[in-house]
Amino acid sequence: MKNAFVKDSLRHVRGTLHRFLSILIITALGVAFFAGLRASGPDMRSTASSYYDTLNFMDVRMLSNMGFNQDDIKAVESVDGISGVMPAYSYDALAQLTDQNMTIRLQSLSEKPNGQNDINRPKLIEGRLPNRRGECLADSQFLLYSGYKVGDTVQIISGTNSPVSDSLKIDRFKIVGTSENPLYISYERGSSSVGSGKTEAYLLIQPDDFNISVYTEI
Repeated sequence: MKNAFVKDSLRHVRGTLHRFLSILIITALGVAFFAGLRASGPDMRSTASSYYDTLNFMDVRMLSNMGFNQDDIKAVESVDGISGVMPAYSYDALAQLTDQNMTIRLQSLSEKPNGQNDINRPKLIEGRLPNRRGECLADSQFLLYSGYKVGDTVQIISGTNSPVSDSLKIDRFKIVGTSENPLYISYERGSSSVGSGKTEAYLLIQPDDFNISVYTEI
C-alpha cells in the first residue's frame, strides 16, 4: 500500500514537473525570507550593542538651558549606579562656505580621553583626534556637503545677534580628522536654534575652545 502511494505520488510529480518545481521554489523562497527576517532582528541588535559598547555610548543624557556647574556634576556622580559622568559643551552655529552657510553643532570632546568618563567616543575614520586648541574632528557628512577636506580651516559665524566670542574662544578650526559619532546613527543631525533650524553636521572640538562658564549637558 505504501509503495503504491509513493509510486502514484512520483507519477503525479513527473506529470506536473514544472508546477511542482514552481511550488517548491516559491516555498523555498518564503522559508528563506522568513528565516532572514527572524535572524536580522537579533543580528542588528547584537551589532548595535557591540558598536555602542565599543564607543561607550551614554545611557542617560541631561540637557539644560541654564547649564550645569561643578556642584551639579558632583550630585550626579553621587547617584547610586552611576559608573561615569562626562560633562560637555555644545554650541549651534554656522560654518562659512563659499556660496552659502551650513548649520552645524560644535560639541566638546572628553576632557580625559580614554578614561572612565570618556563617553560617546568618536570612531575615527581618517586623520587623527584633536590634541590642541583650534583643531576639530569633522563629521564625514560635513566634508561631503561642504567641500572641505582634512587639513582645511573652517570659519565659524554665530548666525544670531550674539557674537561667536560669547561661546567660543576662537572662530577658526583646522580639520585634523573625520569620524563617526554614536550620537548620530542616521543621516539626521537633529534640530537647531540657528540657520535653517536643522543641524546639518557636527564638529568635535577641545573643551578649552569653548567660552562658556557652565556645561550645557551631562
